[in-house]
Amino acid sequence: MWHYFRYCTGLNINSCIHLNSNIVFNYNKRGESIGLVVEQIIDKQIRYNDPPETSRTYQRLIKDSFTDIEARRLISMAVNVELFRLMNFGEAFNRERFLDNLKGLPDLPDADM
Repeated sequence: MWHYFRYCTGLNINSCIHLNSNIVFNYNKRGESIGLVVEQIIDKQIRYNDPPETSRTYQRLIKDSFTDIEARRLISMAVNVELFRLMNFGEAFNRERFLDNLKGLPDLPDADM
């Protein structure tokens, strides 16, 4: 099965947060912020084209005149919705919601959906 958040930053594997046994992100003990970890997730998703929807969304936003930083920040909103739902409600990753949120960008996703 193909997983969106399988990447860990590799800084401290013991502090990775897991979702259904897949690594979501690494929140290490050296003060790394969740925002930086989300940036690393997005960078790896775009670089490795995994999932391809993230790369396609990035290219679409760039084509629509968003800067690299703006496009990545918008994509981070879709990632953050999934992290918010996981941390606040204990919900598993929702692929359909994630893809819908990517498709809806630049309109900001709603974490309460």
